[in-house]
Amino acid sequence: MTTDLNRLLWQERAAGDSTRPWESLTTEPDGIRAEAVRLPSGPGLWLRPPGGTDDQVLLAIHGGGFVSGSIATHRRMFGHLALASGMTTLVVEYGLVPEHVYPAQLDQVSSAYRTLTGRQVAVVGDSCGGTLALGIALRARPAALVLFSPWVDFSAGGASYDAGTDPFFTRELTRGLATAYLAGAYLAEADREATDLAGADRAGADREATDLAGADRAGADRAGADRVGAFSNGANLTAADPSGAARGEPAADLARADLDRLPPTYVQVGGDEALLDDARLLARRAPAVELEVFPGQLHTFQMAAGRSPVADDAIGKAGSWLRRTLG
Repeated sequence: MTTDLNRLLWQERAAGDSTRPWESLTTEPDGIRAEAVRLPSGPGLWLRPPGGTDDQVLLAIHGGGFVSGSIATHRRMFGHLALASGMTTLVVEYGLVPEHVYPAQLDQVSSAYRTLTGRQVAVVGDSCGGTLALGIALRARPAALVLFSPWVDFSAGGASYDAGTDPFFTRELTRGLATAYLAGAYLAEADREATDLAGADRAGADREATDLAGADRAGADRAGADRVGAFSNGANLTAADPSGAARGEPAADLARADLDRLPPTYVQVGGDEALLDDARLLARRAPAVELEVFPGQLHTFQMAAGRSPVADDAIGKAGSWLRRTLG
């Protein structure tokens, strides 16, 4: 039996067992002072390490495939990073699929980012939190990004999906989650297509748009049925090209977006995870990216901070990179 708690969690999730709480992977970070806050975008949690100031802030965005995750699941991991970097950290939440779809999540975290105007702000995100961190960087200009296992390619085109080393993430699953998240983009495109059909049968266009909306909402409902525990049923959510509906919207189609203007960006990814090629794609496309691959690790292995030497090393490296980069 593996002693890698993160790998064990993903193996359990693949088998349909979601009883192990995600946050249980992480130990409590010593010395952090936590302060709940209500932001215009929703709940937030300040994590204040010894010596941290409000002039330099880390905005932290949790992952979870847009169907799970919260401040509660990730506050410990982000607390370890706050200690390693010495940075005051604001952990934020956003609405989950199926009740909330693109661009609601990006709008919420962008709102949280704007509340920090006037400070030096870096953004950290894991998995789809990394997706949202990149979306903020396409809308604004944070000082730096730290991305753990970022989700970049919604079409799941990377060859790393074929490696057979990831027990949980498959193309079908990833595309299904993307389809559910991008339901808002599909609906927007349906509206545009209906408008373009002004000279045609209006009733027919309305029926087509309605059918499309209903199909995507059903996909979103299935994606959120049992949150993370239902991810392994993602074959039911397959989309041929989930990013296709979002073309022309860079934050919803990062694999095709112009990433030349990203700020200094540090990316960590597991060598055994299916999203390895997402991180490699980002490194190829964005000159500002520094990529580090951790052999033998799976998705968001940093969640085992305090219990795993590899996770502790990764968090320490991320903290040191922030210190060097921000001065």
